[in-house]
Amino acid sequence: ENRKEGLKGFLTDLVGHIDMVTGVFDDVMLNEYSYAALQISSEPICCALSVHHSLAQKEMLTVQDLYQKQFLLPSQGQNYYVDLLRKDLQKEHPQIQIEDFESYHDDVFQRCANNQCMLMAIKQWRFKDSRLKILPVDWNYTIPFGLIYSPEASPVLQRVLQAAEIAVKE
Repeated sequence: ENRKEGLKGFLTDLVGHIDMVTGVFDDVMLNEYSYAALQISSEPICCALSVHHSLAQKEMLTVQDLYQKQFLLPSQGQNYYVDLLRKDLQKEHPQIQIEDFESYHDDVFQRCANNQCMLMAIKQWRFKDSRLKILPVDWNYTIPFGLIYSPEASPVLQRVLQAAEIAVKE
């Protein structure tokens, strides 16, 4: 279920219901909810936009492509890596109209799909909504992506995590 409370609300209810999820994370989130994570990759921060957006035909966006556009970012304090991006954009590219939102939920994706705004995304979300296209941007901002799980993992989950860790190293 894609809850209005987003990942934080989901993580609150995770214990005892789901063994692990994939997603983006930072140390603050992990500590706040007493979770652990196995980083699979460091994903480039991309932009999601409507397939009907004037920039949708591009293969890669430039930072200047975002000028005079609404760029939706999770609210400050939710993720260290997003906050770095926000700080640099506000300082170096004030022409970008940053708009905060509380959590990723269907309404945010639908808004992006139905309007000319852009949404911070990662390429793994490319199947979230067929009306969206996710494009890389010519910047060097990344965010950790991996398996998020309870540190009190069951023996079965521990074996899965060990196998995943070996696979990541290879």
